[in-house]
Amino acid sequence: MVKIRRSGMWEGARRLLLGNQEKSGLLVRLLLYALLIVIGFIYLYPLLYMLATSFKSLSDLLNDSVKWIPTALYLDNYKQALEVMKFRETFIDTLLLSLIPAVLQVLVASLTGYAFARYRFRGRLLLLGVLILTFVLPKQATMMPTYLLFKDMDIIGTLHAFTLPAGLGQGINSAIITLIFYQFYRQLPDSIVEAAQLDGCGHWKVFVRIALPTAGAAFLIGFLFSFVWYWNETYLTSLYVAGTGLGNKHSMSTLLLELRQFEASYKLLYPEGATSVNRINESIRMAGTMICIAPLLLVYFALQRYFVQSVDMVGLKD
Repeated sequence: MVKIRRSGMWEGARRLLLGNQEKSGLLVRLLLYALLIVIGFIYLYPLLYMLATSFKSLSDLLNDSVKWIPTALYLDNYKQALEVMKFRETFIDTLLLSLIPAVLQVLVASLTGYAFARYRFRGRLLLLGVLILTFVLPKQATMMPTYLLFKDMDIIGTLHAFTLPAGLGQGINSAIITLIFYQFYRQLPDSIVEAAQLDGCGHWKVFVRIALPTAGAAFLIGFLFSFVWYWNETYLTSLYVAGTGLGNKHSMSTLLLELRQFEASYKLLYPEGATSVNRINESIRMAGTMICIAPLLLVYFALQRYFVQSVDMVGLKD
């Protein structure tokens, strides 16, 4: 009787700590929470450091006792950073260079993904392999031929340098967006498509009336990914749109490009005098960085719930 009780106690303790097939145990959950806290700290620490430092005055930076919380919110750092980065004009350019190509890229990827998923034609697998190859191939291998082509077309320094490739399915990481739509449309039941065709719907009507209304999750994921990729792109932007260092006339810029030359622009706008009042410091640099990432953070917080739901709906498995 005593052995049975002890065995039952050990079994209960084991289930409490390790759990069973239906429920995770206490020890497993503690390890999971500890891992999530560590990962969250790794990601949040730089952001919290930038935010706290961006509001520090010069006296707070020089004061060793001020670590995280500044003595007062010093807003002049943001005022100077906004002036140095020419925020209004640069933000409009950044929005145009991110929003319009992202919309075009998603629309074209939805059509391409639907064609690969729903139709069987000769050379389909070969073309799908070529599509994947365009993602694997490094952009450095194609940048000079592309630059020469854009120069002959006289679109260097214009928005067309981004919208034209996006509209032709060769935008930034277009292959990934196409594969997302491809996987999503593959899960569309054949019975629904066949029923629509029996009702007299042609290929285009099936796509517009059946496929598109059910692909909202794929559109949201594709648009967010594309928008962030275009927003964060500096290499291709400096080459095709801004053309810095290549003798091209500067016509458009982005916040991240302005951040790259932030210190040089600051010294031109605020020359150093006999004192160090106008000298650039860490707080002003952090303020400029926060200005660059703040729009993306706002978009994420606004669409977080829909984005997570879309990821769960789309998935990347059959």
